[in-house]
Amino acid sequence: MITKADLGKKLKEIFENVDPKDQADLSQVGQLFLQYIREHVGEFDEGVQEFFDKILEKFLPEAKRVIDEMPEGKEKRKAKRIYKIATGKHFEAESLIKILEQPARDEKEDSEEIRKIFINSLQNILDLLSDAVEPSRKGIAELAKFGLFYLCIDELLAAFHLAQHSFVSQAYSHLRTILEALDKIELFNQKPEWAELWASVDPRQKREQLKDLSPASIREKLGGERYDPFYSCFSEFGPHGTFRTIQTRSARKPELVDGRPQIHFWVGGCPFEHNIMFINSFLLFTLGLLLSKIGSIYAHLLNREETREIAIQFMEESKRFYEKYFLPWAEKEGLDVGPLMEYLKKIPKIFGSSE
Repeated sequence: MITKADLGKKLKEIFENVDPKDQADLSQVGQLFLQYIREHVGEFDEGVQEFFDKILEKFLPEAKRVIDEMPEGKEKRKAKRIYKIATGKHFEAESLIKILEQPARDEKEDSEEIRKIFINSLQNILDLLSDAVEPSRKGIAELAKFGLFYLCIDELLAAFHLAQHSFVSQAYSHLRTILEALDKIELFNQKPEWAELWASVDPRQKREQLKDLSPASIREKLGGERYDPFYSCFSEFGPHGTFRTIQTRSARKPELVDGRPQIHFWVGGCPFEHNIMFINSFLLFTLGLLLSKIGSIYAHLLNREETREIAIQFMEESKRFYEKYFLPWAEKEGLDVGPLMEYLKKIPKIFGSSE
């Protein structure tokens, strides 16, 4: 965090690089210092933030008066935008870019718990894949399965980081890709001949690839329904740009302005509590699917006892998360938690857990 002492050092550094006899140089001091402040907004400690908040509180009304009195034109529009950034009513590109460059700052206990489960589960996934990849094998289907499993690793990482920074819609898109990849893996495991079409680069087979290897077609080939509710949910809240997607990242303000309702749209993440609860729950769900798929596809290559221990650990960690965080929140929101509670009760029996 940036302290008052840090600001003093920065100002001294700027002064040391200017010629005190050069009026043009001196005029740049304030501009360079303000630029530094703009670039590090959000990194100030409490004392510095409070200091600048007081300055802005006194300065902004006067700034608005001056801007309002400016003649119409390009310069006035620029000044108005700067004023809107200072009052939190406009977006600044540099600040948005920094969001994903910085560690997530959500210090809530549930977010920290998800992080611990995710790291532990991801390591288990990497360990199991490492064991499975050791024996030599050949064929397009084998290449496809390994390639798709490792694709899922990157998709998991992207979904996790996006979820931690409240980029919920984008996280759903990556989770959806994992569902697609897992279905392809299962298809190529059961029916390796389809991997040949999947790997084809012949443009004459493009139409056939799109038709026969679409997500719905693959589910059908595996003996399931063309419609998958989870895939549909991830699509709706992720890449499809539906009305419900926009609902998750907007809110109507309670007050009217000139008799008209005002809608606020979030950019740079949308940290509504329900968004975070659901995306974290679906992240756990997808982690479980990936662990399970690795365990089933490569059962003959893995240590059975270790695989079972990993499965038990994951389910128990997930169970604790749902019971401690998701269920109390869902009950508070009036959601039907009956089916989930019944499922959680069955977990110890399924794996023979000690709990």
